[in-house]
Amino acid sequence: MKIKMGLITNNSFSIDNTIKKVYNKNMENLSREEVILNLIKERGEVTLPLLMDTLYVSESTVRRELKRLEEKGLIIRSYGKAVLKNTVADINIDFFLREGAQIKSKVALAKDAVNNNVSNGSVIFLDASSTAMQTVRFLSKFKDVIVITSGIKTLFLLNETNLKYYSTGGQGLKRSLSLVGQCAIDTINTFNADVCFISCHGLSDDGFATDTSIMENELRQAIMKRSKKKVLLIDSTKIGINCWHNLCHISDFDEVYCDKPLPKEVLKDVKNFYLIDNAHV
Repeated sequence: MKIKMGLITNNSFSIDNTIKKVYNKNMENLSREEVILNLIKERGEVTLPLLMDTLYVSESTVRRELKRLEEKGLIIRSYGKAVLKNTVADINIDFFLREGAQIKSKVALAKDAVNNNVSNGSVIFLDASSTAMQTVRFLSKFKDVIVITSGIKTLFLLNETNLKYYSTGGQGLKRSLSLVGQCAIDTINTFNADVCFISCHGLSDDGFATDTSIMENELRQAIMKRSKKKVLLIDSTKIGINCWHNLCHISDFDEVYCDKPLPKEVLKDVKNFYLIDNAHV
């Protein structure tokens, strides 16, 4: 295993503050129930103080919201905490919530990953993650690059560049702005890529990249099979998060980029680890 380390600084960019700002900005488009479900989806569980702080409401209001969600069979309440019921485990997290979270770290991860893996003429796969999407801003300096992506918003960003790009096509998932399904996989199988940049919702304690959507994981697996080099981009909020569906083991990636050190038990299985400095993005 090779570890590449840079100057590390404290990251004051709080995911909680980000979610609160995004929630306020989109209050008219997002119900409290949706915010609560998405927070639980992102974190695994939520507490009353966190919800009160995020939603700017009283404890009694939070309890009423949680009671309604429990009555609908969506969550389980226990000792001031709430978790998702397994029956709703495949609800996708709203893309704009993920996009706003840990943005500084995501940009730093994308920048270093592109600089280390892309050259003129590279063929690149991007999944629909908000982290992989950040690579687009660093690709335009290269000539004759081809990008294939399953990300709907990523496609819009690519359209603003001089890059040649292809959509995987397939079924669109509204919440995650991703394209999935057999049509998308069939398209992926027609390409041979030099590198793929992907992310996930969590990295478990036993070293598995995990996610909340089988269909998105199936697409990522297809992308990895058609790529010479497989690169995982994760910010530190994903460490220790064990979502219900495994994408693959971390040893299946050629490189892993993160803004904080990985646990020793996980790091021992990583082929090449890059510890990223986000201070000068």
